[in-house]
Amino acid sequence: AGGDRGMLGVGSGGRVRGQRWWGGLNAVLIRSLNGGSGVDLGTVRITDRSGAAATVDLSNVETVWELLDALNGAGVAVSAGLNGSGTRLVITDGSGGTGNLVIEDVSGSAAADLGIAVNDAVTEFSSGNLQLQYISEATRLEDLNGGRGVGVGKFRITDSSGQSSVIDVTGDHVVTLGDLIRRINGAVVGVEASINATGDGLLLTDVAGGTGRLKVEDEGGGRVAGQLRIAAEAAEGESTIDGSFELRIELDGDDTLADVVAKINSAGGSVSASLINDGSSVNPYRLTLRSEISGTAGRMVFDVGQTGLGLNTLIEAQDAVVFLGGAQSQNPVVISSSSNSLSGVIDGVTLDLVGVSSGSVTVSVTEDMDSVCNDMGGFVDAFNSVIDRMNELTSFNTETMERGLMLGDPTIERIRRELYNMVSGSVDGATGRFTRLNQVGVTIGSGARLQFDEQRFRDAHETDPKSVEELFVLSEAGLGVRFDSVLESLTDKFNGLLARKDDSLEKMRGLYEDRIESMQELLDGKEQRLLSQFYAMESALAQMQSQQSALSSLLYIPPASGGLGLWG
Repeated sequence: AGGDRGMLGVGSGGRVRGQRWWGGLNAVLIRSLNGGSGVDLGTVRITDRSGAAATVDLSNVETVWELLDALNGAGVAVSAGLNGSGTRLVITDGSGGTGNLVIEDVSGSAAADLGIAVNDAVTEFSSGNLQLQYISEATRLEDLNGGRGVGVGKFRITDSSGQSSVIDVTGDHVVTLGDLIRRINGAVVGVEASINATGDGLLLTDVAGGTGRLKVEDEGGGRVAGQLRIAAEAAEGESTIDGSFELRIELDGDDTLADVVAKINSAGGSVSASLINDGSSVNPYRLTLRSEISGTAGRMVFDVGQTGLGLNTLIEAQDAVVFLGGAQSQNPVVISSSSNSLSGVIDGVTLDLVGVSSGSVTVSVTEDMDSVCNDMGGFVDAFNSVIDRMNELTSFNTETMERGLMLGDPTIERIRRELYNMVSGSVDGATGRFTRLNQVGVTIGSGARLQFDEQRFRDAHETDPKSVEELFVLSEAGLGVRFDSVLESLTDKFNGLLARKDDSLEKMRGLYEDRIESMQELLDGKEQRLLSQFYAMESALAQMQSQQSALSSLLYIPPASGGLGLWG
């Protein structure tokens, strides 16, 4: 929409007039406040406590800094600034007067929208949380949760009427929050999705009008709904689920710092709280907060509200930065990372940053056989874990006659066959002495489980390291390439064997549900017929009982005792 892009209408000469898209360096656009609904800018009148007054035109300001400059340049003894967390406006009267500080709207509703409308004998006060919009429909799902994303998977939405739909977030077509919102709104359930009013999460609103509760739950072991903070059931009497990423901590007047720590840590966010003792004789305990996300993605905003907690930033969130190039390089390559570990800079090498240096640092790369052996052991363990799980699913207990959930399933058997073919086959085109895994210490042992002989692997590598390397990374034929190819054919989101199996099971589930519904309709019809027959029988029986009662009530009339004889 044009309004979302700052286009406000047609100006002179038929040209479209627009607003700024970006606030600039360390600036925030006014229209990003109040969850993205912005502020109805206009004219504001300020009267300080000494009685001096001025009118400020805010209709053309676009950023928060421009707003502060306009308020501070009003010509009265009233100053405006931001609180320590940058979430509220702080208004201070320095006139020394005894009257009321008055800030009121003349046109528009800027003072009300900003939470600074006042008419009271106060020297300083702060607005409410201005709720900067953090996300929009253009926000990528992978950028949420401090850059950790929401993962892939499926979740089910059930509306208040009991109708439900499964939302699939595994394909490439769901990249942004807008994509997800459109997918939810295109489902058959009576639920509407949107960005919430505070601009920091996904909002689901039930419009089905049923008597049940709106509910969202992850399916198939996924965690997408949980990561979006919408895996919940609407509260009693409520029709919404708000996936706000903002954590709100409610404190009581008698809470101690230990209570504050406990409440923050139990809130389920990416922030941990703790207490430290600075050793002073008066009020030695201090509250410290630490982001669980490293780098600039872990920046957090902590609004103390009305608690009076005074917090200062001890360590600013920032990414690690490395300049790649010689000491005399005029154009070094700048490399940044959200953690103190760099990967991908040098193929196959991970650089751990352990300190700050003002000069050049030479990196020496050596072969780490311990790490290679650990990786090989991890591969064997992972392979055996998959095989054990498949064995569990296809098992049959002859004593209890219990069968595994997927006993006889051809898909499981095919996957098992593909996996064993990978680990037992040879590498075509390998020119060294090692062409199979069993030659370097990876063999199939009892129970068809892989076994890893670390010493044999080390001996093979020491004897012919090039051949061992070729065994795994030979172009288009090495075991690594083959593993990737086979696993891709099994796990591809769209055409993989598991995806096709999943689609098949989903279709079967749909057919079973349709059949159950059809059978239920037949049963309901039969039930109605039987009930009708029963009611008719009861009615007939009642009539018969009524007739029997009527007959029983007739008086018995005996035959006449006298009468005329034959002879008169």
